[in-house]
Amino acid sequence: MDSRGGLLPYCDTEKQRNLITQIVATGTVVQAALVLGISERTARSQLARIKRIAARKGYAPDNDMTKPVPDGFVVSGVSTYYNEDGVATGQWVKSKLTEEQRLVAIKEAIDEMMADYQGATKPTKGPKSSDEDIVVAIPMGDPHIGMYAWSEESGEDFDINIAREDLLSAASQLIKASPSASTCLVINLGDFFHADNMSNTTSRSGHSLDVDTRWAKVLKLGCMLMVDVVKLALKSTRR
Repeated sequence: MDSRGGLLPYCDTEKQRNLITQIVATGTVVQAALVLGISERTARSQLARIKRIAARKGYAPDNDMTKPVPDGFVVSGVSTYYNEDGVATGQWVKSKLTEEQRLVAIKEAIDEMMADYQGATKPTKGPKSSDEDIVVAIPMGDPHIGMYAWSEESGEDFDINIAREDLLSAASQLIKASPSASTCLVINLGDFFHADNMSNTTSRSGHSLDVDTRWAKVLKLGCMLMVDVVKLALKSTRR
């Protein structure tokens, strides 16, 4: 069987499936294009796209990649071992969660950690007096929770405990200085966490980061810190 028949599971549309079916049936891209009434260029372009999708999932038989990864994952690296005759004798396939699945995993972890807080407080009564036209805002720009720095190397110490003290102190001062209001917004402007994955790197660039202990601990303490800031924010609506 034409190895390109294995591309069928990676086709997104009926046109793509028809193309692969005809390539297998006729044996060439040219003949498949004639049968389907499309140009050879279009057929080859579609085939290349399907191959790219399949390769990201671990299927590229022309390059000895025949071990697809599960749904929700993409291939992050492949190492193939060849003997002296050039025959593949072993293969190591590394995979990672897709961006969508990674976000789902983080959400599930946060939901699990916050489960004990569901129903922990009762709705508060409205304040006796407040200005409905006033909204208190607590903006948080680049707190980089989890960043680690050593003063002898960087000039100043920084870790998750210092970040917690600084952020709570700043939020407390803002609350004390704010007027009475019916609404308070806690605004995360970005870069709340220093790293965003268990490898302690930046996902887009892959740069290594100095992180204070493990990512799971940083995630947990960061979530708890946000809970504490929200509790402080509630005080601005109770005066």
